[in-house]
Amino acid sequence: MSLGRRQYISSAAQSLENDSFVGAGGRQGAGLLASFWNITKMSIGIGMLSLPYAFKQAGYVIATITLLFMGIVGAGAIMMLASAQNHVKKVLQTESVSYTDTVREILGMNWRNIAALFILLAQVGVSIGYEIFICNTFEHYFDLFSYNGWLIVLQVPLLIFCSFRSLRWLSVISFVGLLCLWFGTGVSMVLMAKDVFKEGLAPIEPITNIGSYALFFGLSALAFEGLAAAALTIEQSMAKPEKFPLIVYSCVTFIILLEISFALLGTFSFGGHIDQIITRSFPKGTLASTASVLFSLELVFTFPGNLYPVWKFLEEVAFGPKPPDQVIMGSPSLSQVIMHPSEPISRSRINKAFVRTLFRSGGVLLCALVALVCRDHFALFLSLVGSVACAAVLLFIPAVLQLHLVERYCLAWFNAFGLLILGILAPVAGIASALSGT
Repeated sequence: MSLGRRQYISSAAQSLENDSFVGAGGRQGAGLLASFWNITKMSIGIGMLSLPYAFKQAGYVIATITLLFMGIVGAGAIMMLASAQNHVKKVLQTESVSYTDTVREILGMNWRNIAALFILLAQVGVSIGYEIFICNTFEHYFDLFSYNGWLIVLQVPLLIFCSFRSLRWLSVISFVGLLCLWFGTGVSMVLMAKDVFKEGLAPIEPITNIGSYALFFGLSALAFEGLAAAALTIEQSMAKPEKFPLIVYSCVTFIILLEISFALLGTFSFGGHIDQIITRSFPKGTLASTASVLFSLELVFTFPGNLYPVWKFLEEVAFGPKPPDQVIMGSPSLSQVIMHPSEPISRSRINKAFVRTLFRSGGVLLCALVALVCRDHFALFLSLVGSVACAAVLLFIPAVLQLHLVERYCLAWFNAFGLLILGILAPVAGIASALSGT
């Protein structure tokens, strides 16, 4: 690989980190409640929707214990990241350090690019999971099209949204998606609770093979999908960063309680017949249709913001970083382009936007192709994403950072070593589960 290409990839890695998780950073001087909300909203998503099926597969007792354990471990990993970040801040004498900057300063440029790659894989993988969920849900409730037909229809809004280049508009779209998620979660929990009160607790068979537990382990890592990469950005936006540990522990506690409640309600509802697409387990009716549409809309609205940093990363790798003069002067606004379309700078922006929109469109269609292939393997696919990409960002890399900073054989070293082992076992279990077709 040429030196220039390596520089492009490194620059793109920085863009990926800076733009990851649209709307996560909050504002400078954010209060405790705003920081709590920002971390929480970036840590709840499609991972929660797969938990009822995963709880049934693994056994609700061991699944509950494992999710509690993953929450505690995840909070500890965030504290390790924060410690590493503070170390880098002192070395660089700066107040703003990203996840990948922290990795670069402690472990080197290659590790930084590896970290950016895992963030990219996590976001692309989760986005593909969105498409699988949406199309399976609409095929179940609206028989106008088959899964393939809904996948084709779905590309229309996704292609339009992914062509947006304004973070302001994407933040608005993502906020609407979050509203849909919260309302959908509330409606679905009411639906599941009504079934439990009416029919009683459904009988659940105990776990019968280790493969089922491996599937759950990957999904449990996905349940905290946005925690690691978003938390450090949010910590830097806080008015009282010394309260960051309190916010992290509070957020993790809230997330665990919400996700365990959702998973247990789903596990014991509907006679124990829990589909990997939770919406297909709902008895058809107004509430079920409402919850299913809300969840699907949430994923549609979240999809473009989730992939925005991926496009920035891939565009810089493919086309190179923005020239210095454009960084200083900026590009012409959309209104300027419309008013003066024949100006050279306007034509340049139109051509660049057209090429890059085609580039993004190709990426969206590639995601759709993977969603087509994996249409019947939603839980397994997400488990693989969680156990490989999300576990690397949340477990493995923080452990390596900590091992480089603390003295050997002290308590902090042993804690980091245990986290490292867990970060290694997670992808092994996920890949083994995928190969066995569990």
